[in-house]
Formats: sequence, C-alpha cells, structure tokens
Amino acid sequence: MKNLIFIFSSLLFLIITGCYSPGYVNPDKYSSLISIHEYKGQSKDELYDQCESWVAREFNKANEVIQYRNKEDGQIICRGISSISSICNRRFSFTAILDVKEERVRIRYEAIQPESTPACGGPDMTYKWDEVKDCIDTMSEDLHKYIIHGDMKGSDW
Repeated sequence: MKNLIFIFSSLLFLIITGCYSPGYVNPDKYSSLISIHEYKGQSKDELYDQCESWVAREFNKANEVIQYRNKEDGQIICRGISSISSICNRRFSFTAILDVKEERVRIRYEAIQPESTPACGGPDMTYKWDEVKDCIDTMSEDLHKYIIHGDMKGSDW
C-alpha cells in the first residue's frame, strides 16, 4: 500500500511540475520598441488623422483595437495581435502607442507578449524575438510609408 501511495504521489508530482510554467519574461531589449519619424510641413491634426486612418486599415477590428484616442493630446493607444511567419504562425500581443506632434510621429510598442497557439504547443517564443522585432519594425515602416504616400492600395483602379 505504501508503494502504491508513493507511486501515485510521484506521478502526481511529475504531472504538476511538468505542467508548471514559470511565466513568460519578455527580454529586456524588447520590452519597448520605439520608432520616431519626422514629416516636414505636416500639422499635428493632419498626422493624427493619417495615423487614425492607418490604424483602421492595419487592424481587422479597429474599434475593438483602439483603447484610447484623443486628437487634442495627439495620442492613440491600440491593443493588437500579430503573428510571425513560422511553421505554426505564432501570435503575439502588444500595445501600440502613437504620439503625434507637429511634424513628428512616435510609435511605441509595449507589453509585447506571446499568445497561446494550441497547434504550436503554447506561447514559448523565447527563440523568436528577432522575428517579432522584424514584424513590429515592418508595422512601423508601413505607418511611415502610409503617411508619406497615402493609401497606395487600390490607387490603380
């Protein structure tokens, strides 16, 4: 009977510790990613409108993504999810804070965290941070191009 209790206790211990996840820690070097661009001759209001339009086009459900917007303060805060191109399409969530001033836009990505992807076995993305950074850099560059060139999609109709 003692052997049975010992075996059961050992199995229970192994199951519990095997399922334990110590939590996710974002590498310090990517705790916040910032991109700042200057746009000579563009007013704060013009830049704000372009940023708001970019958010509406970039995210599937912009009204759900935008957590805060204030044109007077020149700030839009979004909570989004994106994915990196890998075998399982791993997803990550982030907060994007767009700050707009006369002739300048700053976009900060904070609270970057992996999302659980059942087909991939969980949110372990510790080895994919360079890809996450590349994805975020691409989003920042897309915003920059959108402000400079406007909506290039559908311009040849």
